[in-house]
Amino acid sequence: MDVLVTGASGFLGRNFLASAPRDWQIVALYNQDASFPEYLAAIGKSDLVSRKCDLADEKAVALLAEDLGRSFDVCVFLAANSDPVKSVEDPRYDWVTNVGTLVNVLNTFHFDRFLFLSSGAVYDEHEGYVSPEIRLAPRLPYAISKLACEHYVRSYHKKGTLQNYLILRFFGAYGPYEPSRKIYTRLVRTFYINKEKEFTVRGDGRNLIDAMYVSDAIDALTKAVLTDTTNLTLDLCHGSPMSLDEVVLCAARTFGMQDIKINHVGDAAEYIKFRALPEKARRILNTYPKVSLEDGLTRLACFLSSRH
Repeated sequence: MDVLVTGASGFLGRNFLASAPRDWQIVALYNQDASFPEYLAAIGKSDLVSRKCDLADEKAVALLAEDLGRSFDVCVFLAANSDPVKSVEDPRYDWVTNVGTLVNVLNTFHFDRFLFLSSGAVYDEHEGYVSPEIRLAPRLPYAISKLACEHYVRSYHKKGTLQNYLILRFFGAYGPYEPSRKIYTRLVRTFYINKEKEFTVRGDGRNLIDAMYVSDAIDALTKAVLTDTTNLTLDLCHGSPMSLDEVVLCAARTFGMQDIKINHVGDAAEYIKFRALPEKARRILNTYPKVSLEDGLTRLACFLSSRH
């Protein structure tokens, strides 16, 4: 099976490649991370085909197609701006990075199967339980661009560029290689590595978060590539949402820190009051989260300590 992976040098991309089946013929696309070839060698996959390409550059994508060919069995589309705060600061960058890259790839290549990693952020402005059946009207630029991408995927399927697709509205993951700005890495550094007793979150701390450990997320992505289910949108979440303050307190307990102080500053760029039900995705993909928050934080702590 020929698989094109975009955003291969990112957090999810690195973890996906590390566990991808050996019989997949993967082409991994990356852009700015000069250390990516070294990473492939470190995980024993230096023979994997990798190409550096700015997918926002239409001409660069066309040249890439001349090199690789225009048809693949599968595309796992992970390339994106993953920072909602950045989307607020620079909506044009967010649109070009999310929508522009997707359209350039869809205009250039043909895929039998297209797996698009969307975001639970598309439910922005909703409260309570959500599902792919409800009407959406997000205001957060990041959520707007992700929702637009979903529409483009369906549009290109209708015109035949994609034989079939699966859209995963992803509620997030944490673990090795995540950006240092992410709350889980910050928690490990604060409570485990630095033994500090104060932690700062943006907003009032009641913002919900429902991320899964990255190994559980990658298991779901791999099974999404292989499932016979087509042309569907699924919510992919852990299924146990917690407030940011609850996550902070759990991390402190995990690392034996007592009487910690949580500082609340400013406003959260992405204030989540909604929650999704994971049962449909679990049933279709036959995947269930196996790693608890405490275990996941401990695993991340071991990883970060080994690199500290």
